Amino acid sequence: MAKKPARSELRDSRTYFVSDERLRAFGQLSYAQRLQWVEECSRFVRMAQAAKKISLIWGNRWSESDWHLKGFG
Repeated sequence: MAKKPARSELRDSRTYFVSDERLRAFGQLSYAQRLQWVEECSRFVRMAQAAKKISLIWGNRWSESDWHLKGFG
């Protein structure tokens, strides 16, 4: 059986491609707009992490359609 990679190894291997066009568009944003973009990305990541944690705890006992009832949608 293959050894499961460590979390840090998985993080280090992540890549994301950003086109020159998108970089230029980001450069045109005001500092406030850039900060808002970063905050929205951060909120998205935190929500995804929380959803993953909940799914690990609850497993299949909690369906996505119930999320709005629990305050996640």
